[in-house]
Amino acid sequence: MNTVITKDLSRLGRDYLTTGYYIEHYFPLHGVRYIAINDSVDTEKNENDFAPFRNIMNEWYARDISKKIRSAYKTKALNGEFTGAYPPYGYDKNPNNKHELVINHKQAKIVRLIFTMYLNETTLYGISKILKLKKVLTPRADLHKTNGVYQSKNVMKYPYDWGSTTLLSILKNEVYIGNIICNKHQTSSFKSKKLKLNPKSEWIITKNMHEPIINVDQFNKVQQLMIHKKKTTIVPHENIFKGKLSCSDCGMTMSLSIRPDRGYHKSFACSTYRRYT
Repeated sequence: MNTVITKDLSRLGRDYLTTGYYIEHYFPLHGVRYIAINDSVDTEKNENDFAPFRNIMNEWYARDISKKIRSAYKTKALNGEFTGAYPPYGYDKNPNNKHELVINHKQAKIVRLIFTMYLNETTLYGISKILKLKKVLTPRADLHKTNGVYQSKNVMKYPYDWGSTTLLSILKNEVYIGNIICNKHQTSSFKSKKLKLNPKSEWIITKNMHEPIINVDQFNKVQQLMIHKKKTTIVPHENIFKGKLSCSDCGMTMSLSIRPDRGYHKSFACSTYRRYT
């Protein structure tokens, strides 16, 4: 590659430090000519004196847009409107109002079954096995089937394998008693898409916004039961091979497994094999 052409500087980037690095250092070092047509920037002709100022203004613009979007989402959250890209398992978006949830009766039966089995002392592993025998699609596999999203090798290969994390997220989710929870996660800045969990005090919870699938008493019993469940003892250890061992069959990372009941026996296992077989 010897030439990069963009409509203007903002199309190259809105982070003025990174954009400036490419224009002033990376491109010249690698003999790449950069042209921003509308901003009259051409590194071959040294027509980039005002580029740093334009880069700063582009970042300010991105920052301002980010603030406005966050403010708009917060307003919707305070009004109890659902703002997610896809509805939670057990619900659909109202065709007449995308910010309102309506019950998906087929999925709601599965949600009720999960709560009932857990209250009857069925383990998470036992619940996942029953759902697999019934050939119930996981939430991700169901979304992929209906919306074509979340396509991955494991979703396609193991569409009925429910994980403990998925089951726990359903059992803990207040959406099933009619509540909407917003502002639970947030990006650290407008420059990053990585989400972080906000403190519970910052969550925006609006109650009784849609028809519940689970009654409040049943939901509260499940929360109490989860608190009193015996937790596995956490064994402190140092894994010097962390991130360095991969499965020869699927390429996934090998995880360290410790069994306190076997004299703290340690072994490495493929996470894909351990979950899906």
